[in-house]
Amino acid sequence: MSFYGHFLGFGVEVTPGSAVARTLFSKAYPGTFLRQQIPREPATFLGARSPETMFDGPSSCVGKIITPWVYDGMAEFLEHLFGKMVTAGAGPYTRTFTLDQRPFSRTSPTALTALSAELMLDIPQSGFESAIAAGMRCTEFGGEFRQGNEVRFDADFVGSSVVLGAKSTGETFPDLATEWLKPSQIAFTIDGAVLPVLGFTFRCNHNMNTEKANLGQTGINSPTPAAGKQLVTGTIEIDWNALGTAADSKTLYDKFVSGATATIICTSTGSGNRIGVFTFQNVQFTGQTPEPAEGGELPQKLPFLSLNHATKTALEYVETNDTAP
Repeated sequence: MSFYGHFLGFGVEVTPGSAVARTLFSKAYPGTFLRQQIPREPATFLGARSPETMFDGPSSCVGKIITPWVYDGMAEFLEHLFGKMVTAGAGPYTRTFTLDQRPFSRTSPTALTALSAELMLDIPQSGFESAIAAGMRCTEFGGEFRQGNEVRFDADFVGSSVVLGAKSTGETFPDLATEWLKPSQIAFTIDGAVLPVLGFTFRCNHNMNTEKANLGQTGINSPTPAAGKQLVTGTIEIDWNALGTAADSKTLYDKFVSGATATIICTSTGSGNRIGVFTFQNVQFTGQTPEPAEGGELPQKLPFLSLNHATKTALEYVETNDTAP
């Protein structure tokens, strides 16, 4: 009998698509990497009633990982989801992750954006082997916050290849007892006013081009983002309220109607110096009118689009902890 592995491992590649050791690990929910061929074209000749052969298109690897969102221990991985990380402080330390707006480059990833670098990802398939994916880049990621659910994020990846190989050994993991963000630790504000939130989801889509392939190669080119297509979307779910503040339901609904923007901040405060802060800048609600639910309740769902601002990108995440860079 074989058992599915319980962790994700990754390493930053020096040469895109070339094997490197997986050096960072996290507990993981079920996820997978799959090889796909896009497309396979049949060849049918004049006078033939059926295809005689197949022409293989370029191959690629697609996959999704789901892992706990923690205060510490995943900084390098988050850098590759967002694109940019800046570290400051002398203890406690802060790491600021932003959606990098600098030019994208295959030749100078360290000078430009972490999205330009590629990852080698490792998901164990049994007790002795792993699905090892090379040349991987994040195409989309997101998270969900709701009481009763674990706080976790998922990320979609596309890359050049996947093989079965020996799984990583000697892995160490963040201590989930202290490092895992918990629903009870999360608070929201909107334009500085406290916002009671039932549920919150967000997605960042990098809108990568994942189907280009040069002649003379069997796999796709490294995925590249399309200019002007990166989107940050989400939904806030609250009860209709009359708080008399910037978080008042009528005020929020009026923003939806008028097109006025807002700033949403989600702060999670753990033990010690552990803090995680999500900032959604220049938020525009894309709305709908609240609809009565069973039992006479009036829930208000506020879909939104977060736009780039003159001084901040659409989404920023800042983690604070005692771990030195």
